Amino acid sequence: MIRALALIVFLLVSACGRLQVPHTPQAVQDPSDPAPVIPEPQSHELGFNLAAFAAVDRLKGRQELMTVRPTANGPTRFADAIHQAIMLHEAPAAWSLGGNEGLFGLIEESGRSAVSLSSNPLCEHTVETLEATIGHAVPASVAEDATELARRWNALREDPVALRHLQSRLMGCLAYTESLTTADGTRSRQVALEHGPEGYEKPNGVKFYLDAAQTHPDSRLNIGLYQFSPASRGNIQACIRSWNAVHGSNASLQIDPRSDASTMIRRLGSASQDFNAFCGVDKIAQVFFVQVNTLNERRTHPANFITLPDGSHRLKEPRDRCVSLHFNGRAYNHFGPLQNSTRRNLSELLSCVLHEE
Repeated sequence: MIRALALIVFLLVSACGRLQVPHTPQAVQDPSDPAPVIPEPQSHELGFNLAAFAAVDRLKGRQELMTVRPTANGPTRFADAIHQAIMLHEAPAAWSLGGNEGLFGLIEESGRSAVSLSSNPLCEHTVETLEATIGHAVPASVAEDATELARRWNALREDPVALRHLQSRLMGCLAYTESLTTADGTRSRQVALEHGPEGYEKPNGVKFYLDAAQTHPDSRLNIGLYQFSPASRGNIQACIRSWNAVHGSNASLQIDPRSDASTMIRRLGSASQDFNAFCGVDKIAQVFFVQVNTLNERRTHPANFITLPDGSHRLKEPRDRCVSLHFNGRAYNHFGPLQNSTRRNLSELLSCVLHEE
């Protein structure tokens, strides 16, 4: 009887995490209305699926990931969207690079290996290998933390539920590093007001940011959990193609690859954050896909080299390669914190992921 009730609770809570793509501006809750309530999941009911996000919220002293948020399609949480995105990347696939495959020296298409978040082990790192992959020196402590994450990750590859818990921690911590701590500040609201399409109202928790360092106007506006620009022909093009592929049987969820900026602002800035979360996880899959399938030594981890008797070396077969989260643009990496872009944000991110309560 207890197991039956637990199963019912699991199904009800999981239903709230199904991907929903709004076709209208997001509903904005009247402050006088009570927030909809979703039962707090227990780890034995969801097998860590959402408990990891609650742990990150506690660590950050906020409730951004697990807060129940009203949307045009019913209440949901950012945690639900991220968890669903992780689930959609568990099956190996040839993830799209948005037509940029030629830039990364990939092997012929017929010989490429499909990858998932767990198909290949994470590479361990030294100071030297991190400098090789991200392009600048790091403290020894950062390399040690990167290796600790790799060891934990690899030890769980045969346990999908436990690995999903660790991946959820990573994506939850990354969301805080990217946007959640300042999502509702005055500047975020002002940027949304100035750049949002007519009738759009910024949902709580969704950050709008103008990156002055970007030289191209289409890349300056960054939106949502993982800070994507709304130019459909930019680096979200790969996400759009992968999103459409995994939702191929559901026409209502398809996104036009040529969507204008107004449409993509609504998509990336939705209250549910479903597409934004999907694109965040997709960027991890993309950087793995490049490292596994490239013929260019500079685009994969040094552990994937085999030294030959004459002192030269060749690359391992794709199925035998490890992958790194920590790569600069040579492997199509979107996330600054994973590249230690500020010289301190990688340490902060790893500290969050590895924190034990």
